[in-house]
Amino acid sequence: MLNLDYRLTSSCAESKNLNIYTFLHAFQKDNVSQVLSELRESGFTGVNLALNYHASRDIFWSNGPQLVYLKEGFHYYKPNNIFYKDTEFFPNQESTYENNALFEKISDAGTDFNLKINAWAVYFHNLELARDKPEFTVTNVSGNHFLTDICPSSPQAQNYAFSLTKDLCSRGIYSLLLESIRFHNFDHGYHHERLFINISDVTRFLFYLCFCRYCEMNFQNLGFNVISLKKKIIEVLNLALNAEHDPWLHLKLSKNLLAEVVGHGILDYLNIREGIVTGIYARISNICKESGVISKFLDPSMLLNGDSENPLENSWIAGLNVKEINQVIDICEGVYFSKDSINNTHIYKNSEAKRLGASLTPLYPFMENEHQLSRLLQKLIEDGFLDFDFYAYNLMTRNQFSIMANSIQRFL
Repeated sequence: MLNLDYRLTSSCAESKNLNIYTFLHAFQKDNVSQVLSELRESGFTGVNLALNYHASRDIFWSNGPQLVYLKEGFHYYKPNNIFYKDTEFFPNQESTYENNALFEKISDAGTDFNLKINAWAVYFHNLELARDKPEFTVTNVSGNHFLTDICPSSPQAQNYAFSLTKDLCSRGIYSLLLESIRFHNFDHGYHHERLFINISDVTRFLFYLCFCRYCEMNFQNLGFNVISLKKKIIEVLNLALNAEHDPWLHLKLSKNLLAEVVGHGILDYLNIREGIVTGIYARISNICKESGVISKFLDPSMLLNGDSENPLENSWIAGLNVKEINQVIDICEGVYFSKDSINNTHIYKNSEAKRLGASLTPLYPFMENEHQLSRLLQKLIEDGFLDFDFYAYNLMTRNQFSIMANSIQRFL
């Protein structure tokens, strides 16, 4: 990700930041100084490096075309052991760099070019860490472990999140973008996932809903009957999966529908897990503040498919209470990838965010031309957004980079 300070050509003269994601891995074959010089000349004021990431297969056009297979849960630096003494989720040596030479080279060059060095990390979506310790993963009502997702309710997961944050904040970064501190969903998992039946959003949600011992304990400790809730969900799943057609196939997922299907106890269950996640963000924010690092919450609400005209109201699907999180995190960054998301630039106005940011991209199929991106950027600025992240430098062709650069030139 790149950072860009600019001033609006209108009467508003407030300085803003534009960022674009970039993979530290990509710099292994790039001339670091040449890349940073080009970015600086284009108006960018920082680089946001993916220091912890999940698996993917990508083509890096910036130094290719190069077909790259990014490893699951890889730490693109050498972790400092001292920060992980309170968690069982210590990064395996095979999943880290041997040293910090590349990161330090970029940091030093960043200083030379007056570029801020930021970090971007994926936290709980991590097969590499989870598969060896399934007892700490998201576990559904039938005891199935989702090995791609560590459960946020687990104290071990929380300690890993705090450890990773301390580790990254110790490296002189300016800001830390927090991705994947949430519950994911049934469809966000592994390579070549297979499901050869047509099930509803309700069934998908209930099948993934975590009932690990920590989620159950949190519910029971507040006086609720977890056995009764699990029994009802099992009945509902058996009905949906064994019927000729899922009874809720064409209905949108909502809290009201879930309460109607399995009882109002599920609403208490969902509220409790939201509180757990908010608590994690609060602790991470304090860790960042102690290190003088800006904390940024990457909010996936725009990507969630719930029953609401306001996508922010669907954040509960991921176990997120955006208003509460925004009270403890420095910047709330919504995902505005689609050209159609211009219709929702207003949704964060009442979210009590301290500062608003947006994640954008010039990449296909999200954006098709410069006009679409420029129009979305202008609308976000008008609605009070002050920080922008562009995904992702290494995945852009030169033409896509030009689309992004030309769009932001309007506001330099």
